[in-house]
Amino acid sequence: MKKIRSFATALYERVDWPWMLTGGNADALTYSMGYKPGSGFLKARWSTYSELMMLSLLGIGSPTYPVIPKTWIAFARHM
Repeated sequence: MKKIRSFATALYERVDWPWMLTGGNADALTYSMGYKPGSGFLKARWSTYSELMMLSLLGIGSPTYPVIPKTWIAFARHM
């Protein structure tokens, strides 16, 4: 269990959240859905209430590469 926790913490601390957030667009407040070394960021973005909620919480709380809290209100909420 200790080994898993250590690995998960190391992995989390390596994620460059602002890099995935901007996706080449400094004004973006939603995360790119991926990156391909040959072509760059995917055009698809996490922009609605889904897994994005967890991405936002992890990014805001990152001890190494945090994003601005404003990302929490940037995604669409369908009522």
